[in-house]
Amino acid sequence: MDEVSIKLIDEYQVKKISSTNIFYFGTYCRVAKFFKDVIPNKKLLDYGVEAEELILNRDKVIDDLLNSMRGQLHREIQAPITELPESGLNFSEFILLTSIKDAQQMLFNTFSETVSPVSAEALMLPMDKEDKAFFMDNMRYCEFIYNPLSPRKYQMSKLHGRDFMEFNSHVPADWRVLPEIVDAVCPEIIAKMLNYLFLDGPSLDYTLDWIYTCIESRNEVYLVLNGSKGVGKGLLTSLVKSLLGSTNALDAPLSSFTSQFMAALDNNRLVVFDEFTVGKKEHTRLKRLANKFQTIEKKGIDADKAILTHNSFIISNNDTSDMYLEGDDRRFSVPNLNTKRMTDIWTKEEMDEIIKAVEEPNTIYKFGQWILQRGLKTAKDFNSFSREEFRSNHFHLLVYTSLAEWQRFMVDHILDSEEAEIELAEIRKAFTREFKELKFPRKFSKISDFLTNYRHEGVMEIGELVREDHEAMFIRVFKNDLNFL
Repeated sequence: MDEVSIKLIDEYQVKKISSTNIFYFGTYCRVAKFFKDVIPNKKLLDYGVEAEELILNRDKVIDDLLNSMRGQLHREIQAPITELPESGLNFSEFILLTSIKDAQQMLFNTFSETVSPVSAEALMLPMDKEDKAFFMDNMRYCEFIYNPLSPRKYQMSKLHGRDFMEFNSHVPADWRVLPEIVDAVCPEIIAKMLNYLFLDGPSLDYTLDWIYTCIESRNEVYLVLNGSKGVGKGLLTSLVKSLLGSTNALDAPLSSFTSQFMAALDNNRLVVFDEFTVGKKEHTRLKRLANKFQTIEKKGIDADKAILTHNSFIISNNDTSDMYLEGDDRRFSVPNLNTKRMTDIWTKEEMDEIIKAVEEPNTIYKFGQWILQRGLKTAKDFNSFSREEFRSNHFHLLVYTSLAEWQRFMVDHILDSEEAEIELAEIRKAFTREFKELKFPRKFSKISDFLTNYRHEGVMEIGELVREDHEAMFIRVFKNDLNFL
C-alpha cells in the first residue's frame, strides 16, 4: 500500500492539512475522516487497489492505506521538524489539552508552540502503553482566549491543584514578527492606489488613521466605503485583511446577525460586510455591534455574559440607496471616494500589479511598517480616535438619500423655492400629485420635528413650521442659511 498512499498524499495535499507543523495524530485523524467519507472507489482503483478487495471490505482497504500513510506522514512531516528517529515519537514534546469551556481536546506542540484539534478516534490509535500513560498523565486543562493585543502565546498556572494553561489563539500577520524598518516609506504602488481611491486629503488621512487604530487596537466606528463598482473598494479591504492576517478577518455572510456569525466575532479582528445593503433595521443592529463588549451565544459561553471583542468593521456597497444613515450618526465614517473605474484609467499591467501588491508579503511588510510609524508621528490616542466619526460630503448625501420620500420632497421644495414663506398645504398637494400612492404626514408635530432636527449638508437649517390661527400652517424659510447653497 505504500505506493498508493504516497500518490494519495500528493494528490490530496495531505501535508497542507497538517499546516503549522502540528502533531501528526491530529493530521491522521482528519485525513482518516476525509478518506473514509469522501474518497471515491474509482480513485482507489486507478491507483492499483484490487476491485475484489475493495468490494469485499472498503473500510479495511482504507485502514491499510492510512496505516501506510501514518508512516509516510511521520517521515515527511514530523521527522524533519523535531528530528525524531523513525523508530518512534517523542511524546514529551506534546501536551494534551482539554478546554474547560467545551471539553474539546487539542494537542499542544511545545516545539512550535502551536495547537491542533484532535478527536477521540485519534487518541485510540495504536500506542505503546508507557507512551500513552505518559501522554494521558500529562493532560492539562486549558482556556483558549483570543487576544491580539497580547504578545504572550500562553502562560501556565494552577486550577484546583492541576496544571492549567491559558492559550492565546491569535495568530499575528507574518510581517508583525519581522524586524522594524528604520524610516519606512509607503510602497509606491500602494500610495498610487490610495491617492486614486480617495478624492481628498482629509478622507485619505482619516482612513489611514482608522487602519492604524485597527492594527493597534480596534475601531468602534464603521468605515463605510460607498461608491461605484471598480473604484478600488475591494482592493483597500484586501489590503487591511493582509495587514491583520487572513486568519483574523471574517467576510460577513449576507444573512448576518445569526448566532453562528455572532459566535465568530470573538476570534476575528476585522469583519467585512461586502456588497451589503444596510436598511433601517440593519442600521440599528450594526450600531449595537460596534460596541466592544458583545453577548455571544456559543457552546461553553454563558449567553448572559458580555465578552470583550477586538473587531473593526468595514461596510462596502455601491449605490447610495444601499446605505441608510441618519444625520446624528456617530458610528459610521464615510470618506469621499473616486467615481471613476480604475480600469478606465489604469492599464491591465498596472491593475495586475496592484492586485498582486495588496497581498504580496514584502509589500505588506513595508506598508505595515510605514503605517505604524506614521501612526506614532500623528500621536493618535486610541481611546478617543476609535470613537471618532468622519463626515464627508458623501456622508451627508447618504443621510439625504436615507430620508423618507416626503422628507426629501419637502427639502427639495424648500431649496428650490424663492419664497420666504411656503404654505404647508401647497407642499402637501404637490407631493400628492407626484406620489399618488404615498401619504404626506398630517401631524403637525411630525413635520415640525423633522424641520427642527434636519441639517442640510450637516450644518444648515432649512426652515421652521409655523401655525397661524388654528388651521393655516406655513414654513418660514431660513433664507440666510440657504444663501450658502
